[in-house]
Amino acid sequence: MNSSMKDFLYASSVGIHFVLCTIVGLGMGYFLDKTFGTFPYLSVIFFFMGIAAGIRELLRIAKKERQKDRDEGQLGQKPKKD
Repeated sequence: MNSSMKDFLYASSVGIHFVLCTIVGLGMGYFLDKTFGTFPYLSVIFFFMGIAAGIRELLRIAKKERQKDRDEGQLGQKPKKD
């Protein structure tokens, strides 16, 4: 698989992570609301917690990519001649 295809698949997984974190948070909140009879309070709280988890995941991936770019940049440099 070529590099551009890998980059495309990796970028699309970032969006999927964000959406899944949000849906899982909402689902957990909805389940707890139905269990405890507190609808919609826990659904709203867990929805925002899911969004926060999605943002945290996006930042983690961005940090990983930034470090990868830095490492590639350092490896690609030629040593300076005095």
